[in-house]
Amino acid sequence: GDQIRNLLRSQRSIMKMVENLIKSMRDSLYDTQAQLTACSTLADWASDDYYSMIIGAFGGVGCIINAMLTHADNAEIQAQACISLAALSKNCISNRKILLDVNGVRVIGMAMSSHPRSEIVHKSACMALHQIASFREPCVAEMKMNKIKVLFQATLNGPELSP
Repeated sequence: GDQIRNLLRSQRSIMKMVENLIKSMRDSLYDTQAQLTACSTLADWASDDYYSMIIGAFGGVGCIINAMLTHADNAEIQAQACISLAALSKNCISNRKILLDVNGVRVIGMAMSSHPRSEIVHKSACMALHQIASFREPCVAEMKMNKIKVLFQATLNGPELSP
């Protein structure tokens, strides 16, 4: 009885924290520091499979993509957003599907193209793309060759990455 009630209270608390952070991202879309902090927090939380699923359910993937599009000139946000997307995609099929549905692969490629000399953007973007492409679900097959070509072009124009 008490253990179940405590577990339910804990889950409601987690969901409220995620909901509030994502609402904050939406409300402060043009605030660079707020977006950077939110992306970093989401990346930390997404290391837990339960948090990752909740973040996706509350629209976190779309908010991260919106932050990337709004702050396309900010390499730090691009890198942190890619780290977040990699973490959210790692063990959650539904987040990978959402990422594909919102053209996340294209946006990641745009980040690489917009920051051709930023090693951290390219490493983070490759990490996110690896998480998306390393699974064999049918939704991953939706990445058409033209998207892959865009990504390869972005990597060709990028910096020499150290191992």
